[in-house]
Amino acid sequence: MAKSRFVKENKASIIAAIAVTLTVLAIILAMYRLPSAIKDTSAITNAATSTATKPVATDTASNPTDEGPYKGWQTYSNKTWGTTLLYPPNWTLTETVADTLRAALLGPAMAAGSPYQNECTYTVFVETVPAAAKLEDYVAAARQAPQGGGDVTSQIETTLDSNPAIQVVDTYVEVGQPFKRTTLWTIKNRKVYTFTYAADLNYKGVDYYVMHDAEAYQITASITIH
Repeated sequence: MAKSRFVKENKASIIAAIAVTLTVLAIILAMYRLPSAIKDTSAITNAATSTATKPVATDTASNPTDEGPYKGWQTYSNKTWGTTLLYPPNWTLTETVADTLRAALLGPAMAAGSPYQNECTYTVFVETVPAAAKLEDYVAAARQAPQGGGDVTSQIETTLDSNPAIQVVDTYVEVGQPFKRTTLWTIKNRKVYTFTYAADLNYKGVDYYVMHDAEAYQITASITIH
């Protein structure tokens, strides 16, 4: 009876004491779990940051040799001389590198008995020039060189891979046969780049220049100078 009276008389104090005890226990438990919670939160934050800063894969340009007008074409590149282009799969490549670069893309083989080995050629010539060299002067000198001149059909100022360029179209005679030639010149990084397409105009009634003109145009369009 005395105990009941004590509890009754001190009920408020007992409840307050229990509340304080429960609060203290809750704080202790929270402090015990805090490092683990911080660790878990840090892991989540790091994962989110990692995902946000991780490079996202982007679509890359399709290889022109895999589709479109260049499907099946081969790549020619010379990093030392800074030029890259594409050429038809049935053409062959020869290259000579010394103090200059000479590369020849040879079109399909001519029929047996022809004085020429190939129906057309597309040549690449690169050489180093003085820093003060001017494109116009170089082209004028090249036109005066042996086999450099011909009857000019057209001469224009244009661009090649965004670089100022000069294009000359001319005709000439070799071994009694008429040929047509398109030549492009440009200068970049103290190098002169010369690209020439040539073919017989009328061998046994066939105009090989016209036959391969579209391919030559595509080759020129694929050129990069770096």
